[in-house]
Amino acid sequence: MLRVLDGLGFAPQPAAGGGLDAAITEVHLHACPFLDLVADNQEAMCGLHLGVIRGVLAELGSPAADAATLEPFGAPTACVVRVPAALRR
Repeated sequence: MLRVLDGLGFAPQPAAGGGLDAAITEVHLHACPFLDLVADNQEAMCGLHLGVIRGVLAELGSPAADAATLEPFGAPTACVVRVPAALRR
């Protein structure tokens, strides 16, 4: 998932304290290649980004990939992706 998000220009970085042994891994997206469009329709654009994240997880064979979440601007300098441990591969 990190490679795909990086390739799309989101500059993902796992958050401190949300390592692979945590119940939930947090990944901060420090850039948005579509930020201008987010300003016009945040719900649609962030929903599209969440769809990409869930699609990547599903493609990797992660069960219930739809449990991954995206909190737009959930950190001071980033959007926050949360992936439950059961979904990681």
